[in-house]
Amino acid sequence: MIFEIVFTLEALEDIEKLKKTGNKVLVKKVFTLIQELKEHPETGTGKPEKLKYYQQNTWSRRIDRKHRLV
Repeated sequence: MIFEIVFTLEALEDIEKLKKTGNKVLVKKVFTLIQELKEHPETGTGKPEKLKYYQQNTWSRRIDRKHRLV
């Protein structure tokens, strides 16, 4: 089953900023996490964590120590 991923304008801008930094490792990790989210959002790399206080089934994944993907 493939899940739908919705990007906010802010998220798209952040991805573009990340691409401009030239940090290929982080860019690759972000796109790997996005692909994993489409297939199985509750498991995989990046320490999946269900977020509290959201009405929908919302999860986050760690990109690195400082950044995460929600």
